[in-house]
Amino acid sequence: MKRVQRLYREEKSKLFSQKQTEQLSGFSRDQMRKLDEKQIVVSQKHPVILYSWKQVIFLKTLFHFREDLTWGQIEESLNNCEYNVQEIIDGIQETVMVAIGEVENKKLVFINKVESKMNDFDKHRGKKLMNIDSEMISEAFKVINAPDENNIIFATVKRKFNAVIITIPQIIIELKKTADELEIENLELKVG
Repeated sequence: MKRVQRLYREEKSKLFSQKQTEQLSGFSRDQMRKLDEKQIVVSQKHPVILYSWKQVIFLKTLFHFREDLTWGQIEESLNNCEYNVQEIIDGIQETVMVAIGEVENKKLVFINKVESKMNDFDKHRGKKLMNIDSEMISEAFKVINAPDENNIIFATVKRKFNAVIITIPQIIIELKKTADELEIENLELKVG
């Protein structure tokens, strides 16, 4: 029994509490409950509600998308994405950017992962999905390579190409900074 309790405490120390997740993500408890009910971000329910680091990153990403898009647009984008939500969450730390754009009156998500480094296939796929050209991709990568820490959503790209782009490395920097300010215990263990 003691071994089980020790393993449970160990596992729990790797996760974020509901309160910590609220503070880091910007979402209220009620909003996170709704995301859980819709199966968008499903918390781990032990005796308490817990979230993984990857879920916290995804929640913060959604929070920033919500500044420019409605929930309906975000949900439509996720439904039209080539990845399901859990696949996006599982790969979020290897993701360079997530963009939501529109093609033929349909909101679509474009995800660029680190290992692809925007090769020719990704550029073609990005153009096809979002009806964008290489100029948009070049503009996005200029911003990614020299980001303004206070500018996670890139207004110029949004205006010019009708897309909202969020860089995940900037989200991670923002989250770690906030976690340090909140003095969250076992942060290194939680982040991995």
